[in-house]
Parts: sequence; structure tokens; C-alpha cells
Amino acid sequence: MKLTCTQGDLSSNLSLVSRAVPSRPNHPVLANVLLTADLENQRLELTGFDLVRFVPVRSL
Repeated sequence: MKLTCTQGDLSSNLSLVSRAVPSRPNHPVLANVLLTADLENQRLELTGFDLVRFVPVRSL
């Protein structure tokens, strides 16, 4: 699967989500950001701990 989004959209949303991720969590899996591509809704979902952001994308 290929998709495109602007670097600015991805960067700004990723920096917001990464602020919600604790630097030293109790469980190591909580120190990550999950990226999920949703082609049906044409968006990229960024999930960090308890914050979710969406980035509009175009599929190729």
C-alpha cells in the first residue's frame, strides 16, 4: 500500500502525539506511537498513549 501526505502535516501531528507518550512508562509498549493507514477514510491515524491524531492522505 502506498499513500502520500505532506511532510508538514505528518511532522506537526507526530510531534503532538509524541508529547503524549511518556518517556519512562511502566510498560515499554506504551513508549511508542502507532501509525495506522485507513484507505477507506483516506487518512493516517497516529496514536500515542491516550491521544489520537488524523492526517489526510492520498492513495497511489
